[in-house]
Amino acid sequence: MRYKKELSEKNKIRNELQKEHDKLKKRLTELSLEVGKSLCGENKFPVDVLAMSINSTKTAIENIDKKIAECDRALEEKSEVISKLDYYYEQFITWANEFDKATQEQRKMIICQLIDEINVICLM
Repeated sequence: MRYKKELSEKNKIRNELQKEHDKLKKRLTELSLEVGKSLCGENKFPVDVLAMSINSTKTAIENIDKKIAECDRALEEKSEVISKLDYYYEQFITWANEFDKATQEQRKMIICQLIDEINVICLM
């Protein structure tokens, strides 16, 4: 349950980052259009100011892309852990059910498969 909760939180963070990424891409497109307007004399902003804004937006997009890639890796790792946990849990439950249904001799055999050695230490 803990891993599924962490997976859900990572998905939420990734979605927020994706929304921010989309917003920055839209802003970059708008700034590029403003440069065209400025070159035609239809805009009040100088091209230098628009170029600085475009560069800062591109840098922000690159940073968000890195964070999204980190989230994707974390999500993949968490998903892999969850799938392994499910497999081992099912295997454990199967063994527990078999042990409950087993005869005394079968239980001894199962225990011998699970335990390699027992050390007894006497403290006196």
